[in-house]
Parts: sequence; structure tokens; C-alpha cells
Amino acid sequence: MNRSPNRPMRPIALLIGGMLMLLLACVSPGGLGERIPPEQKRAYDVALSPLPKNPAEAEARLENFLEVFPDGPLSDDATEELARLALLQGRSSEAFDRLREVIQKYPKGNRVDSVRVRLARWEWEQGRPVVAMDLIEAVQSKNLNAKDRRAFARLRFRMTDDPVDQLLFLSDLRQQWAEEVSSQQDQEAASASLKEAESELNAVETEIDGLLASMTWDQLSLAAQALGREIPAGRIQLIMVWREMVGGQLDQARTRLSEVEDYSLTQGDTERLANLQQRLQGDSPVFVDLVPSFEEALRQTWPDLEDAQGTIGVVLPLSGRYAPFGQEVLQGILQASYVFKDSEEVLDQPGQTALGEPSPPRSTVQSIYPSAENPVVGSSGTSASLVSSDDSPGIRILVRDSEGNPDRAAEAVRELAEDDRLMAVIGPIFSAESDAAAREAERLEVPLLSLSNRLTISDEKKWVFRLRMTPEDEVSSLVDYAVDQMGLNRFAILYPTNRYGRGMRKIYWDSVLARGGQIVAVAGYEPNSMDFNDSIRTLVGYDLLTPSEQVALEERSKAMRRGRRLEPEQAGQLREILYSQLGPEQQPLPPLVDFEALFIPDAHGKIQLIAPQLAFHEVKGVQLLGSSQWNDPELVKIGRGHVRGALISSSFDINSRVEPVQDFVEGYRAEFGTDPDEFSSGGYDAMRLVLTQLVSGRESRQEVRDGLLLTYGYPGASGVTTIQPDGNARKRPFMLQVKNRRLQAVD
Repeated sequence: MNRSPNRPMRPIALLIGGMLMLLLACVSPGGLGERIPPEQKRAYDVALSPLPKNPAEAEARLENFLEVFPDGPLSDDATEELARLALLQGRSSEAFDRLREVIQKYPKGNRVDSVRVRLARWEWEQGRPVVAMDLIEAVQSKNLNAKDRRAFARLRFRMTDDPVDQLLFLSDLRQQWAEEVSSQQDQEAASASLKEAESELNAVETEIDGLLASMTWDQLSLAAQALGREIPAGRIQLIMVWREMVGGQLDQARTRLSEVEDYSLTQGDTERLANLQQRLQGDSPVFVDLVPSFEEALRQTWPDLEDAQGTIGVVLPLSGRYAPFGQEVLQGILQASYVFKDSEEVLDQPGQTALGEPSPPRSTVQSIYPSAENPVVGSSGTSASLVSSDDSPGIRILVRDSEGNPDRAAEAVRELAEDDRLMAVIGPIFSAESDAAAREAERLEVPLLSLSNRLTISDEKKWVFRLRMTPEDEVSSLVDYAVDQMGLNRFAILYPTNRYGRGMRKIYWDSVLARGGQIVAVAGYEPNSMDFNDSIRTLVGYDLLTPSEQVALEERSKAMRRGRRLEPEQAGQLREILYSQLGPEQQPLPPLVDFEALFIPDAHGKIQLIAPQLAFHEVKGVQLLGSSQWNDPELVKIGRGHVRGALISSSFDINSRVEPVQDFVEGYRAEFGTDPDEFSSGGYDAMRLVLTQLVSGRESRQEVRDGLLLTYGYPGASGVTTIQPDGNARKRPFMLQVKNRRLQAVD
């Protein structure tokens, strides 16, 4: 176990509060089976009788008790009770002195191990890890009650930085909470306690999953060996199976998977096992890459969707501040569902073909919104708020407006789930409403395809899928291309100091390090800034100058100003000479552009301002890297030569020559008379993923869910999609570069 001497100090009030909760959890006087003389038991009860009204009197009586019975079986209990009373009255130093007294005077008492746990936590929080470690290593856990054992396991988890040790302690804690849940289930009147125990158990399970996801192969192997076949050893094996699948080691994955059934598994583990077994069937795709290229994805056989039949729900923000985004997604969904197919015939003779025979619409939309007052209308005038018989063939779409409100989103899912024919729900978009809808969908066992990019939406949920591209996929693909295709190794970051900018900085930094690259310069700027002079100067080393170097820079600037009178060729030679000279300390003077690529995670409007200022500060010959926010024609139109060659990863490329994208863009423009975006393309792909399940003969909600879990390398308008066992989609973004005065695909 690692000892970490440098631990942050927490607010003293929180520490005392936590310790007070532990002290209040003290067991009843005397150990199990310990014989207590009757006169001592009576004297101890008398000492406690003033509580809780008169703690001062109780303290005086406890002190007197210890004078009369200094070495009795209740002396450690009395001392610990004095510690509790001191802590309640704010005398924390005295309280912990009392606890130390329990250890020193009564080392064989029944309270000593519980007290060691409390003191160890206190010492750890006070930044004294060596003392805390000595205390915790002396604890005999078999002497602890259930609450103290859980506190002991949690403290040991906190006191190590080794992921394997952390997992073992969390596993111990998980087992204890599982036992508590089982115990509470056996008691009829323990509903509140049962809910608390179940909540704690779920929280520890989530911690375990997060830790497992971050562990290396070697760490997983060590942890699996230490756990034997107890929970979560089986889950570790399932994670290792998944990694082998992704790496193309299918034989090893099948062999490992065949052994997992012999392990102790949770219900969630059993579902993961079934999913992986499905994926490793003989006809399942080979996992050469988690998210293949468009070329590879298009080699697979995908069904014709025009004959799909079924009922699909849609929950989107169609009113309020997020309505424009919801409208885009809805239009993409309608485009995918053939709702406007053969629209001219339907309009000329409602419900009739040119031959006069009945021909109901290919898809019908029954909705609260859009309505007659605010319908979705194609360019030909076809309304998407048509309502026909429930028995109409084709796709039946039930639309509900979430209003951007989490409660309304959950209510909409409940409404839709009441229809037995409903196969899946698409939406919502943003995190809060998606979280609420996901919880309801999980409870009602309805497949829900959220368009959020928050990874936790599908956590511990077997009916919830998250489809939108994540920042991690976007950035990692950008870095992969820069390293693999451009041979770049030294990177810099210039970022806005808001939540988005800091988050993207971390993701980019981690991605670069994961590829063996180096981050050699970082600088931030205020999100609302229009002048980036100071940030750029920081990026290239001006903030690290010594006084003598500042003088040297001023002299160089004067020489450069005098050189303006020279002919251009001579001025260039002078500049080259001046910038090649070392400073007074024999070090290069700024600008120190020692990076090959610069990543700026901001909107295209800001990049148009930043790029010229980079050139002004001599940041030239550097590969600019940008996020999907750069993907706008205005970037090239206004940025001009300053953004030439910039590389962008994007969740949508309207100019892509890939067939699925071209078909979508052409159809969308024809029906809506405008260009689609990442939201409409996301809605389009979500609908087509569901239609793929329906046309493949899946006729129940569970079959649709199982089919979605088998999605590998689906080529759509928003990129290539693979759905992982946890319901999270992985996507391959479009790689774009500024060439010939426009953004062009490079992959």
C-alpha cells in the first residue's frame, strides 16, 4: 500500500462533522459476551442518565465513574463517551485526546479497534499519513461492528493510490453493503434503511465501474487474481473480453468469456455477459477496429428500410429556448422515416394514388407538437402532422414536446410507454432532460436513444443508449490524425478559461500523452476577450524573461524598427540575423515557437480573431488544430490565409462525398429547403438505427434493445457508429482541412 504524505486539508467543520457521525455510531457498552459486574453497570447507567438534557452533569459523573472504576470493562466506553460529549460541544482537541487515551490505557478493551479507525481518519485528514497508517494497520477488523467495518474499508481505499488496492478495498465495501441490503430485506419494517443501503451499494458499484474503466491490463489481471471468483472478478473478466474483442483477439475473447459463467456475478454482470455472448457469435462482425472507417463500414450489408413497420416515440424540446435544436432533430427523424415519400400523390388526392386506389401515407405522425398551428412542413407543402388510423401500415411516429424540462421529458416517456406497440423512444437532446427521460425509460423497460453527449446518461442502465459524438472521440481522432498522418509530436494549447475550454484542454492533453506526444506550451484567455496579446505572449515564452533578457528584446525591437528603411530583401536578412541571436544568458529569446501544432477549442468567430494575432506574434509554420466548432464557412471566408491548412474534427460534414451523407443532405435540402446540421443528422441516424431493428424482424422492445447493442460500424449521416456494451456510442468524426479556400475532407 502506498503512503501519500501530501494530502489536501479539508475544512475543519466537515472533519469534525464526519468524526461526530462515527462517534454517534458507537456500539452499546461492553463487548459481546463480556461480563460486566452489576455495580459497574448501574454506576455507568447513572452517569449517563442526565443525557441528553444535561451533558455537563453527565461529563462530571463519567469522570467520577473513571475515578472509582479506572480499569473496569466499561472504562473504555466511559472514556469514549467523554470524547463524544467533548466533540458535541466543540472541544475537538480534547475529544481526540480522549480517544488516544482509550488506546493507551485500554489496549485490550473491546472499543480499541473502533477508536483506532476514528483516530486514523482524523490523523489522515489532518495531513499526518504516517500516524494514520500506523493506526489503521493495527486494527483487527474482526472486532469491528458493521458500520465501523465499512468506515475501515472506505478509509483504506482513500489511503492508497494503487488502483489494485483501491479496487480490493472497494470490493470489500461493496460486499458489506450487499450484506446490509440482504439483511434489511429480511426485515419487514426497514424500508427507509433498505433504500439507504441500496443507494450506498449502487454508489459503490458505480465507483468500481469507474475504477475498472481506468485500469491497465496488468492491473486488471492482478486484481482478478486477488479476488478469485468473487464479485467483481467476473466483471473484470468481461472488461478484458471487451478489450480483446476491440483488439481483434477474438479467439482469446471467446475462451475467456466461456469461463465467466463460473464467477459470482451481479444482475448487471449477467446482462453484460449475455450481450458479449451475442457479439461473439459466429456471424458477429470481426472487431478489427472499434469504429471502422466509412469505407470499411460500407462493405457490410445493410437492409433496405422502406418496408419497416412499427411505432416509434420522439421526445424533443420543441418549444422554449431549445426549440431550434429540437426542430432540427425532428426534421432529421422525419427525413429518415420516409414521411414525405410520394407526397405529391397524397396531396392531390388525400389517401388516393393516381389510379384511384387507397394509398395511406408511408409514415404517419401523431403528435402534441408540431400542431396545425406550427407544423413541420416539407418544401412541397407536405405536413408532417398528418394523423391517420392507428392501423395504418408503415412507421407510426408519436411526437412529444419536452419543453426542455426534465420533468416533462420523464412524463412524455411515461405517456409513450403506455402504447404497447411502441418499440423505442428517440431523444431528448440535452443532459438534464436526457437524465430524467433515461431514468423513466429504464424503469419502464423502453429502449431510449438519447442524443446527449454526456457519457453517464446510460450508466447502469440496460435500456438506455447515448448516440451523440463525445468530445473524447472528437479530440482523440484529431490527435491520432496529427500523430499518424502528419508525424507531429510537440503540441500546444490555447484555450478559453471557461468550463468547456478547461474540459477540452484536459481531454486534448490526455490524448496527446496517450499517443506519446508532448505538451510543451499552454495558455488560457478570458472567454469574452477580444484581445489575445497577453495569452499568446505567454504561449511563446514572453512571461518567463529575466530583466537582462527584457533589455535584449527591447534592443532587438529597436534594430527591427530601424530595418524598416531597408529594401525588403535586406530587411529579411536583418530579421533572420536578429532572431537567431541568443540572449545574454545564452538562451533563445522569444517568441519560442517550439511546438508543431496548436489546439484552440473555441468557436469559429473567436478563431477568426485569434489567427491574425498569432501571425503578428510570429507564431508561424504551426499546424492549427480545431474542434467541430470551427466547422463553418465563415472561418475560411474571414480567416483567409491565417487558417490555411487548419485541421478540424467534426461530427458532421455537409460536403462529404460519402454516399450516406450525400443521400441525407440531398433529401433534406429537397424537403426543407435548407441545409442540415449535426442535430438533424443525429436525429436521422437515430431513426435509421431503430428502423434497421424493425426491418430485421425484431418485434419487441427487448429484441430492439438487443439489436441496438449489436450495432457495429453503422455508416450514417453523422459518421460511423458502434454501440458499446454499456449503451454508449463511439463515433468516428469527419476530418476536415482548410484547402483551396474551403473546408475539405482529408479522410
